[in-house]
Amino acid sequence: MILALDALRGISFPLQFRENCTRRLRATIVAGLRRFTGALVAVMCAACGTHDTTVEFYFADGYRFSPAERRAIEQIAESTAVEARRMLPSLPRGLVIGVHAGTDVIPETGETASTVSPATVIWVVNPAHEGGVLAVVRTWLRATLLHEFHHLVRAQTITSTSLMDEVITEGMATVFERDVAGVSPPWGKPGRIGLHS
Repeated sequence: MILALDALRGISFPLQFRENCTRRLRATIVAGLRRFTGALVAVMCAACGTHDTTVEFYFADGYRFSPAERRAIEQIAESTAVEARRMLPSLPRGLVIGVHAGTDVIPETGETASTVSPATVIWVVNPAHEGGVLAVVRTWLRATLLHEFHHLVRAQTITSTSLMDEVITEGMATVFERDVAGVSPPWGKPGRIGLHS
């Protein structure tokens, strides 16, 4: 560009000036590309639904989650929300996962969860369960979140008005959990509660 200006105006700029301008121009272009790339990545992540899930840790029963436990829970919560959204496109945006320690859990899994419409899941984990929090997180959190996300989506269109509605709702969420996560909670195995294999 500077050489073109030289030719047009008949002005000859010193070589050092042209080199300095070229360096500045390159630096400006590189900085612009970095900003553009950063913005593009942010837009792509937003479009993919990432960073759409907030995990809130509550202090309960005198237990504080370690940094490793927090990271594991956050990573599984975020990836499970992205995964679930592919199969449940009406899963609400702005999911909140509230996490706290407690002992009022399912004995076999060391955890339990419930939903608060329209977009909140409360997950309770017993730190004293075999293997501790990280073992429960790795074994059950993904499956439990899939189960609860199914409830959030179903609650958008179906209102349970009877015990049979609740049985169907739990059965559908358990099948979704089993088929997508590939784990079978004890209550979801064939042969239990009158089910045939």
